[in-house]
Amino acid sequence: MTYLTIDLVVMAISTVITVFIGIYAYENRREHGARYLAWVMLFDSLNSCGSIFERISDTLTEKLYWFNFNQSAHIFTIPYFLFFVLEYVGQQRLLRSSKIFAILIYFALWVSLIWTDSYHHLLRYDIKLQEDVLTFSSTGLSVCLNIFGFMALFAALCYLGVYSGRSGSLARKQMVWIWLSVTLPILWVIVGLVNPLPPILWGLYTAVINGIMGLCLFLAIFKYKLLKTLPIAKDQVVEMMLDGVLVADETGAVIDSNASARRLFAGRAVSSAELAGRSIEKLLAPWPQWRNACERMQQDELEIEIGEKEQSRVYTVKVVPLHSASKRKLGTVSVMSDITENRRRYEQMEQLNRLKDELFAIVSHDIRDPLAVLLNLTEMLEEERPRLSEESGEVFDAVKEKVTNAYAMVENLLEWARSQRGGMTLHARSIVLSSVVQEAAKLLQSKSEVKHIRIRNEVRDNIQVCTDREAVSLILRNLLSNAVKYTKPGGVVCVDAEETDEKVVVTVRDNGVGIGPERMKLLFGGAPVGSFSGTLGERGTGIGLLVCKELVQRSGGEIGVNSAPGEGSMFYFSLPRVIS
Repeated sequence: MTYLTIDLVVMAISTVITVFIGIYAYENRREHGARYLAWVMLFDSLNSCGSIFERISDTLTEKLYWFNFNQSAHIFTIPYFLFFVLEYVGQQRLLRSSKIFAILIYFALWVSLIWTDSYHHLLRYDIKLQEDVLTFSSTGLSVCLNIFGFMALFAALCYLGVYSGRSGSLARKQMVWIWLSVTLPILWVIVGLVNPLPPILWGLYTAVINGIMGLCLFLAIFKYKLLKTLPIAKDQVVEMMLDGVLVADETGAVIDSNASARRLFAGRAVSSAELAGRSIEKLLAPWPQWRNACERMQQDELEIEIGEKEQSRVYTVKVVPLHSASKRKLGTVSVMSDITENRRRYEQMEQLNRLKDELFAIVSHDIRDPLAVLLNLTEMLEEERPRLSEESGEVFDAVKEKVTNAYAMVENLLEWARSQRGGMTLHARSIVLSSVVQEAAKLLQSKSEVKHIRIRNEVRDNIQVCTDREAVSLILRNLLSNAVKYTKPGGVVCVDAEETDEKVVVTVRDNGVGIGPERMKLLFGGAPVGSFSGTLGERGTGIGLLVCKELVQRSGGEIGVNSAPGEGSMFYFSLPRVIS
């Protein structure tokens, strides 16, 4: 096969590639730079076509015509490549219509000089055919115009290079291939000027260079997703993340990182440029667990500390292996999250919790125990109640009520606090439910007698539950206390229980004021609900029902309420049943 045939084949392949890329760019013309890249590919394909027709032409006139044709197309690739670079890097503000028009006018004048050169010979002289190849000598003006064109391309390439240094990994790879696709033809022209080749070889090698240029753009588009916004957007998002990202390959070398990761290692004398290519073994030497996870390409999570003690920062590091489509491990991605402030807040909360525990310990020993003694004394003095005068009896009843209420409030507070910090322990055993109901009703007897409210225990004596006796007693006392509190004088409170297959459902009903639907939603919501005054102005803490909920749930049951304003309330809860 002759050189002529070879370079024609290569130029034809190059033309097909550029046409294909041009069509692809046109179809994606809404992406940054795509519309200008389509023009670049159009003129480049016209340049290749002109070169082909020049090669197959026989006469000097025909060759000169097609040479002018391909030179014109080549010249117009320069401004459109500039436009492509500016829009691709986000400098659309520089591409105003007036500026574009002025630039294109300049290159149009250059092209007009080419087509009229046969009249003024300002660009070429000594035009002839040598070995069936068009040759000529260039004038000083032609050299200056070409140098200007090369400088314009070089400026665009430099700007692209500077921008790529600030971009993410994917954008940098795209720009490298764009850079190569433009640089190779320029370097080839410079080589031809310094060391001229025989015309036949020059045409062949030029065709090869053009083919390589097309392949570079092909790789940039289809391997590195040029003209696709989403990959670049993802790359920029990773670069701007507050979390550090470090990517290592299967050989243990760092291949990518974002700005946060580079700042993280800056204290270890690692600059942005130095981080890429560094060995994981050396870079992560202070953190063996992290280093081992990256070297073995295994998933792991750990905490590390970086910096001096006073200025140290704490990070959580999550290491995730990268897999190919065939599940082969390709490397690891490490994501570093700064948890220094969270750790400090956690330590402050721990300190506050310790203070809270100390406070409740004081409440438990210094308040609850004396109240328990007072409550026992009032129960002992209950026997002397009939001997007291009417006035003294009323004082005694008031004192007993206050002591009972205070003790119940402290007990509820302590039980709720224990449940919140997980310190509550229940000891389940078989108990007769009716006896516990009777004890709870007796403790509330003085309170109910003041309001002339009857507490009826309708629980059958044969019903037994498997639970903690103190827990169910506290549940019943809270529910009965609320029922008495919100029932008008002369009302009735009834306690009943029904057995199911595995549970015993206990109900506490009253004919009191009832509860509205909005407030009913908040009763078991997890936070204390402000207590409303009772029918005689009684006050409470608002945490009794939360204590009931915690105790019932820890006993393996459920608690709920049915109520309506003016129709009374029915609280119910379930407990494990003792099965004979």
